[in-house]
Amino acid sequence: MVETAYRVAMDCGEIDDMASDWDLIEFLRLDSPAMRWQLLKRRFDDKYRKQMKKAHQVVPEDSSVALRENRTARGVEKTETLRPVNGVSKHFLRWFVLWHAYPRLDVNVSTDQIDIFDVVSGLNHLLKSPFCIHPKTGNVAVPLDVGKIHEFDVTTCPRVDILVNELSKTIADEDVKENRKILGYKHTSLAPYVENFEKFVALAVSS
Repeated sequence: MVETAYRVAMDCGEIDDMASDWDLIEFLRLDSPAMRWQLLKRRFDDKYRKQMKKAHQVVPEDSSVALRENRTARGVEKTETLRPVNGVSKHFLRWFVLWHAYPRLDVNVSTDQIDIFDVVSGLNHLLKSPFCIHPKTGNVAVPLDVGKIHEFDVTTCPRVDILVNELSKTIADEDVKENRKILGYKHTSLAPYVENFEKFVALAVSS
């Protein structure tokens, strides 16, 4: 299951964009987030390593050296051999990807910290049930369309006070009053998220 989750995250391409856009791997001493991410994949991802080897591209031989020097930035001046990654280090990229790509479910999600990266805690915040209300902000936990995940803006997320106002306006509409079959939420900012949830449930049932 863990390997499948890792493979899905790697193959979808989203983690590549996220690693570069968020500069998640700033601790590596190479010229850009994109270069650092490519080097990590070349060293730790078996599928990517095989692709590079097939394309006759260089794969770093020693991670402790390759990650600390700018050989890749200079085009890697010497030919290096492909060796399998052994020991605990072979799981590094899986740990890195799963930590940043999937939400945590434990109660200490807001207090945990990764010492190796000195990352601010709460990057992958607690996964909530659909449509529950955050007690402090009033924001509604909404199902997202993964195909449009980059378009989501938390500042425009449905809020319970806004929904109450939207429903009040709907009820005040005489046409809506007379037709009780019309669902109130369809006239609020919650509507597209309910549609996302319905699509998810329909797909889950059909599977």
